[in-house]
Amino acid sequence: MLKQHQNRWSSKGVTIIELMIAGTLFAAVAGTSYVIMTKTSRKGAEVQQAAKSDREAIKLFDRFQYEVENTITLFTAANPALQVDRPVGCDSKSIASVNWSLRPFPGYEKTRYDALADYTSLDPSDSSLLTGTDRDDDSLQMVYIAKDSSFNKLAQDGGGATYPTDGSNPIIVSSIDDLAIGAYAVIIDSEMSDVFRITSIVAGAGSTYQIYHTNRSYWNPQEFTQNYGEKDPNSAFVFQVEIVDYTLNASDGTLLRDDHRKDDGFNPSLNDFDPGTSASLARSWEPVLNGVEGFNVNYHMFDGTVTRNPVMGLSGEGCINVGSVADCSCANQLGVPSLQFISIDLERDGLSGTNTTFSPVNLKRGMASLSSNGELTGPPLYLTSPAWEKTQHPTGAGSGAQ
Repeated sequence: MLKQHQNRWSSKGVTIIELMIAGTLFAAVAGTSYVIMTKTSRKGAEVQQAAKSDREAIKLFDRFQYEVENTITLFTAANPALQVDRPVGCDSKSIASVNWSLRPFPGYEKTRYDALADYTSLDPSDSSLLTGTDRDDDSLQMVYIAKDSSFNKLAQDGGGATYPTDGSNPIIVSSIDDLAIGAYAVIIDSEMSDVFRITSIVAGAGSTYQIYHTNRSYWNPQEFTQNYGEKDPNSAFVFQVEIVDYTLNASDGTLLRDDHRKDDGFNPSLNDFDPGTSASLARSWEPVLNGVEGFNVNYHMFDGTVTRNPVMGLSGEGCINVGSVADCSCANQLGVPSLQFISIDLERDGLSGTNTTFSPVNLKRGMASLSSNGELTGPPLYLTSPAWEKTQHPTGAGSGAQ
């Protein structure tokens, strides 16, 4: 009777052994499924992170392209805040340093860059800048034409002459389109140009405005010695520019950007300088790309050479003949006639490296001042440059691929 009952139980139910086997199989399947789901989820997160990094890189390069293409020539500037030293022995016309709008700092990552003393100038062609520890990355400073910039003509008196701009005199203009307190600007005529920061604007007589640029700003370390427009009143203008620095914080892999808006205690939300502040660099770095393992700036010449250590020469200064041999050691590699492209090598964590090329159109044109009676109309910028300007030598002597 007992045996019959056991057989009946076996035929209708599940034994303990079968339950144990089923549990083991379920646990194995569940464990495998969890591992697969975890890996899939992790892979999805990695793909999303890579896509986000790519989007940020594209945004960075789009902005960088505009800044490079609209970096301006400032050979005749006198502002010591923008000096770049020339190599030893390259002192033609007794000029040992040049005030320039493209300032390379090869071998400088953030810590080293922030440690530079005020108004430091260096020779970027010095190869020793790349020797030693923590010299794998570069920094860069550019002065470029603002997107909302327009030309503002210097006002003229009843006799057709511009007002004095030297010493502590303000710049008197007939309009202040796109100019405001705290903005950076260039003053230019047929002889010179210079960069300054607007510290105040006062309404003048008639429909004129007085623009002041005192030493309240780090970027105004000295007064003008030039009376802009004195010899050619019709060629004297003021227009807005911007200043930007790029550097890499190697300790956390963040590429940083500083637009210098907050220098000198300037408060962008109030459009004025905060009380109690003084002339100084704020070093207000904005993160623009994370996960960066390397940031190099390369300078490409029309002769095919590429370097991280470009030579600061005089604008238009090329090779010279020494006997029957061409000596190019002092040729300008930061503008006319040598510079063709600027490229960025970007190494990102877990992603393939990128090399992106940009064309410094204005630097290749070499405009540092206006021709006599040179009237300026329209916006002073080039949002999109024709293909030939991106590739061709200004004289038509060479070409390359963007």
